[in-house]
Amino acid sequence: MKTGIAAFDDLMMGGLPRRRTTIVAGTPGSGKTVFATQFLSQGIIELDESGVFVTFEESPSEIEANMSTFGWEIGRWLLEEDWDILEPLLEEWSATTGAVLHDPVTRYASPISRGAAA
Repeated sequence: MKTGIAAFDDLMMGGLPRRRTTIVAGTPGSGKTVFATQFLSQGIIELDESGVFVTFEESPSEIEANMSTFGWEIGRWLLEEDWDILEPLLEEWSATTGAVLHDPVTRYASPISRGAAA
């Protein structure tokens, strides 16, 4: 699946695999947010597809403000429901489910997966 980011699509021999979950990970400042925003923006602009941005660190308002400097119209897309930003409340989820958060971005272990009795 083409991302709309030509150099990335070339590197990945055509883009991201279809019907697969892709996690974009990296150190602070490595371009994760810009990559995800460009990918979602290309979907909206070129393919008339909606997109969902899941954030674990920056607030939705920070993402909108920062990415708008690239010319992406996130505010308009939010109003038109072409774009949504999800900000999971991981601490609340952990308290509600009993899950233990080891790394809020990539891993968690529930009491069941740790072998505890249900």
